[in-house]
Amino acid sequence: MTVFDNPHIKFNDMKQRIIFYTLFFFPVLSFFNGNAQSQPSFDSFIPVSEQATTILIFPASIEDADLGTAAVQMEPFLRGENVLRLKALQRDFQPSNLCVITADGRLYEFHIVYDDYPSTTKHDFTTTDPQTLPSAVVRFPGNEPPRTSIDQTARMIAELPALYHRPRDKAGEVNLALTGIYVQQGMLYFRFGMYNQSGIPYCPDGLRIFIRDRRKQKRSSERIQELSPHALYMPTEVEAHQKSVWVAVFPLFTITDSKILHLQVGEKNGDRGLTLRIRGHKLLRSRPLVH
Repeated sequence: MTVFDNPHIKFNDMKQRIIFYTLFFFPVLSFFNGNAQSQPSFDSFIPVSEQATTILIFPASIEDADLGTAAVQMEPFLRGENVLRLKALQRDFQPSNLCVITADGRLYEFHIVYDDYPSTTKHDFTTTDPQTLPSAVVRFPGNEPPRTSIDQTARMIAELPALYHRPRDKAGEVNLALTGIYVQQGMLYFRFGMYNQSGIPYCPDGLRIFIRDRRKQKRSSERIQELSPHALYMPTEVEAHQKSVWVAVFPLFTITDSKILHLQVGEKNGDRGLTLRIRGHKLLRSRPLVH
């Protein structure tokens, strides 16, 4: 079972990114489109209906999407998916726009209009010449590698043999262990292995990561620093008597040995919670990746 077929991927500050890109990149894009033709290309118009679901298929996975009207429903998507679904909630609404950021660093803008009987409800951009698509090339803030590079690296790490199996925890015949920490391009990749030895599927209910002082100081409150992964590849279910590999990606960081990195996994509708405690020296021994 591979988590990459259906990953839950979490990103930070995506709403701010999409607003920034829309404000700064699309005026430039519109200028060039306006010089090339008097109206937007056919592909930029997406008709939607109350009676049918319209599907947009992108060449790369979707990082975020923003719809400019409440008259159209956009079905929530999992990070890593490349399919977006739209459906009108009312007839004859005012035309609006849809902005989509994909993992290959492209920003798309579409014109959403109402049509009782759309000529097509499937828009597959994977077979379209990228030069003809209504998109602009963007750069993500900071020095982070492109999302496609992170995906490829995480997939490669998932296929590597385990470096070790500690720290580890067990609850209700479910085992979780840290099996490797890798570093590349300013990112830390944590690899975890889970083995569900029970006869009941295990459904993870999110991952909490935080840094806590190893020993509580007298007359002082305990300090806890919550961390959020840049990307998290976690299965929705680990079937009975099956193994699974998870990968969590963080911007590079270190901690002293006076602190402990905690990783807690809960079980949906269950009590088989798991906790791993990682010391600072473990991070310092992260293995550089060599392609």
